[in-house]
Amino acid sequence: MRVSSAVFILAASLLLICAVVSATGRYQSQHSFKPPFAWSSTGPVPNWEFGGSTVITDGYVRLTPDRQSRRGWLWNRVPVHMKAWEVEVEFKVHGVGRHTFGDGFAIWFTKETQAQGPAYGNTLKFTGIGVVFDTFDNDRNRQNPLVALVMNNGTADYDYAHDGAANTLAFCRSDFRNTQNVNHARITYLNGVLEVALATNGQSQYVPCAK
Repeated sequence: MRVSSAVFILAASLLLICAVVSATGRYQSQHSFKPPFAWSSTGPVPNWEFGGSTVITDGYVRLTPDRQSRRGWLWNRVPVHMKAWEVEVEFKVHGVGRHTFGDGFAIWFTKETQAQGPAYGNTLKFTGIGVVFDTFDNDRNRQNPLVALVMNNGTADYDYAHDGAANTLAFCRSDFRNTQNVNHARITYLNGVLEVALATNGQSQYVPCAK
């Protein structure tokens, strides 16, 4: 299956680094980005398309501002053919609000590319998996903010109204919103198993989240 990697957001967030390595530990520059970003004939982030409310500065990618109903995205143009890989993302989610927040953002690994819609920027009927950083409590179960591993086969709508409950394989609660320091997420795919670990608010030790 042709798999693409994408990052979407519906809340104010900065992406500072996205690093992808293969099973042998080799850095995959075609799937990664890190500052400083400089405009060239291939754009500010080579091999990546961006749009919506996304802004790229010298030092970071801001997916959306702290405003309502904004959506930004960043798609990797290069298909992923590796059988095992690891993604590390450095990010911040912040805003002036303390009680009402945007929906969050997601890192998608899907068959579709540049598909846009209400599921954290992705289409509701996506084919593949995603790691969702959910900041808004749609189902009022008081579990947010949370990080969820979700999956869809392209035939059913993503369960957006219930925070993806019908699509969630595993999740953990994580207070990554409005932290003083940066957050890190590490997503590992090895031997058919996807695992998510987090190091929030400047912590150096990763903590298992979802598998």
